Amino acid sequence: MQLTFKQAKEFFLDRMKVLEAVEKGRVDSLRRVGGFVRKAARRLMRKSRRLRESELSPAQLALWEAGGRKREDLPFKSSEPGEAPRVRKGTLKKGILFAYDPATQSVVAGPVKFDIQGDAPATLEYGGSAEVTIFEPSLPARKGRPAKGKQLEAFRRKLADGSLKRRVSSGQRRKRVRIARRPFMSPALEKARPVIAQEFKDLIKS
Repeated sequence: MQLTFKQAKEFFLDRMKVLEAVEKGRVDSLRRVGGFVRKAARRLMRKSRRLRESELSPAQLALWEAGGRKREDLPFKSSEPGEAPRVRKGTLKKGILFAYDPATQSVVAGPVKFDIQGDAPATLEYGGSAEVTIFEPSLPARKGRPAKGKQLEAFRRKLADGSLKRRVSSGQRRKRVRIARRPFMSPALEKARPVIAQEFKDLIKS
């Protein structure tokens, strides 16, 4: 596009209408980029399913059977290391938002901080350690060793038909465990890079 000097003066960067156009275009682009990152991160989080009976550990199976084999008591399946976290209640997923940062004049996207979450979002994104509650059922034992094989099958059979007087008891303790990375924001940002480049390629035309 060729302009005369008079026409060009109207579009100098210090002209109010140019500044307004640039600001409006930048804000609109930031809004679209932030929205894209938020949507991409949320889409990575699939709904969690409950474990099948065949996937339960002996301890989990014993607790489940002691509780009456109710489907709603089955534990949830966690995502694999390297995958985005699975959704249960959806608190983390719904908490992913984006907002304008006036200090850097940029957009920030990510999970907002909830008291109930603590450092959970950062631990999931980057990996780390966390203190969890471990439930340990006391299974029938023989000579100090956990029951297995026919003894464990007999225990389960008696528990199911109600002929077992003593029910499974469970204790709990706190334990610090290592949490593998389950990133959701960094993959979302990678998906957004082409969108970011396109949004700011012709900013004044926005």
